[in-house]
Amino acid sequence: MPSVSTLEQLMVTCLQDLRKGEGLTLDRFPAIADAVTDTVTGGLLRQRLNDARKRADGLDALGKRLGVKPCGDENLWMMGMLDDAEGDMKTEEAGPLLDLALIGAVRKMVNASLVSYETAVAVAARLNDERARDLFADARDREAEAETGLRASLFRIAAGS
Repeated sequence: MPSVSTLEQLMVTCLQDLRKGEGLTLDRFPAIADAVTDTVTGGLLRQRLNDARKRADGLDALGKRLGVKPCGDENLWMMGMLDDAEGDMKTEEAGPLLDLALIGAVRKMVNASLVSYETAVAVAARLNDERARDLFADARDREAEAETGLRASLFRIAAGS
């Protein structure tokens, strides 16, 4: 991995890390969404998948505008959390327990993504790149909405409702 010594380089690193995470989500998240039996949670996960498609397109456009390749090195944190969710799918039967486990795994992904987008917002703002800042801020806000919905599903399912 190349060293980062400027804000511009840090923004490229943010872009590449986020784009790789969205790519992993697009590749591996559909099976997770399909494994959930709770219809509300399933809807939230499918919405997150649709949002990931939009975010990936926006990140690709930003990379093009900046003249950089939007995908960087492996995104190990996202890979690990997806591995966790897929492990749950192999060891637990479909139903409320699996739904709870998958909500936990997805919330880890959402929160890691939210924090990463927040960092990108700060960097873009410091660089006075309003288009990048707005792209990152919209993604952060969508992830915050996903977290709120998933948290509500977690407690509703755990309560047996």
